[in-house]
Amino acid sequence: MKIRLLLVLVFVMFLAFTPDAEACVACFGQNDGKMAQGMNAGIFSLLAVITSVLITFMVFMVFIVRRNAKYSHVMLEEAERIRLQSEATV
Repeated sequence: MKIRLLLVLVFVMFLAFTPDAEACVACFGQNDGKMAQGMNAGIFSLLAVITSVLITFMVFMVFIVRRNAKYSHVMLEEAERIRLQSEATV
């Protein structure tokens, strides 16, 4: 138990006393460097991918809803025809 507490304290002290020089440019506040520009480009590319996937999904759902509205009467007529045929054969 004491060893575990000691390890936790050492870990907390290790995290508390890290020097600022090891921080990345985004954490350090230097937003005009090459690393910050690369990180911004990465963020925007991920946003573009996620947005395109969501838009594609939305377009597909609109297609399905419109198709359902267009052909729902056909499916109902077909179901009624099948029901009447099954009643006639019984």
